[in-house]
Amino acid sequence: MGAADIVPGVSGGTMALITGIYGHLIEAISNIKFGFIKPLFKGNLKGFWNQLLDEIDFKFFIPLVLGIGVAFLTLAKVVTYCMDVHTALTYSFFLGLIIASAVVLFRKLNEISIKTIISAVIGCILTYIFVSLNPIAANHSLIILFFSGMIAICAMILPGISGSFLLLLLGQYKYMLNALHQLHFTEIIVFVVGALIGIL
Repeated sequence: MGAADIVPGVSGGTMALITGIYGHLIEAISNIKFGFIKPLFKGNLKGFWNQLLDEIDFKFFIPLVLGIGVAFLTLAKVVTYCMDVHTALTYSFFLGLIIASAVVLFRKLNEISIKTIISAVIGCILTYIFVSLNPIAANHSLIILFFSGMIAICAMILPGISGSFLLLLLGQYKYMLNALHQLHFTEIIVFVVGALIGIL
């Protein structure tokens, strides 16, 4: 998912769907109700811990988050270099990944119906409109990064919608890649906090 999320046009949600963890991911996220906060305010640490373990599937989230984090940190430098030095080839590669993911999802269809065809046509039209948009000339203030994180994460968990491409439209994609590459912790933390709030 991390490798997919860092590529504009490729959806981490799609990768989760392909690998079969999407249902578990959505269920694990929706199970977080923040009920563990109430015992904490009452000073009941045992109740807090029990509720925390009950709501958050650490066995699922820890390896998932670690994998995504490692992918972000290791690929940020590579993607930044490729986009700067081999721009055309890099975007061609991105396009290939998008087409490949679409083919994989297509093969998962049990049958092709009129409803499926109409949905595909509508999706293609919306995609064309989406990719025709011009990037916003936004600044890179912390508040912008915070809201960019909120917006991007919502797209990243939805199959077919690329959070990285949204960041590209918001004018924050290359900036955040450089932040990851150069380990600008302030920007990274603000972005991650926005993403956490957005996903919950």
